Amino acid sequence: MSTDIKVTQTVLYGSPDGAKAFDDLTGVAGWPVSQRLDRIKEIKVRHGDIVDNITITYEQQGGLGPTTQSHGGDTGAGVEDICLAGTERLVGIYGVAGSVSDAYGSTSIYKLSFVIADHKNGSVKVKGPFGIATQSGTTFSITANVLAFAGRTSNRNYLQALSVYTQD
Repeated sequence: MSTDIKVTQTVLYGSPDGAKAFDDLTGVAGWPVSQRLDRIKEIKVRHGDIVDNITITYEQQGGLGPTTQSHGGDTGAGVEDICLAGTERLVGIYGVAGSVSDAYGSTSIYKLSFVIADHKNGSVKVKGPFGIATQSGTTFSITANVLAFAGRTSNRNYLQALSVYTQD
């Protein structure tokens, strides 16, 4: 019996020029040497006009306990906490990336929503959108079992680009 898993990274949505890159699959899970992540347990989103920060709590395999990674800054008036039950998985993300105003500099993620499915009862729910900017931008949509996040944050401490790792 094979224990191989197929992991795929999506394209980067937003600006590739963000000051600080992050990659939770390599930084937390030890990929490609190992893959210790079991599931996403919690997502905290700090937002105002744009998405300022995402903080993800990953449940790890082998009894290692949860680990939390924060990406972005502490600005943004709204804070939303999304807790996933043990039978729930993050199965989709959609949002908008674009230039909101000169106040934020270049491109940022300014709308973000999460699709959560409960594999026990079949229910699906959407949390979001987070961010209230109304400018047009590039919409993106990811439909897959989300394993981990990657992306870039700016020197001004907001989420500038987002990519995810998916697992079959």
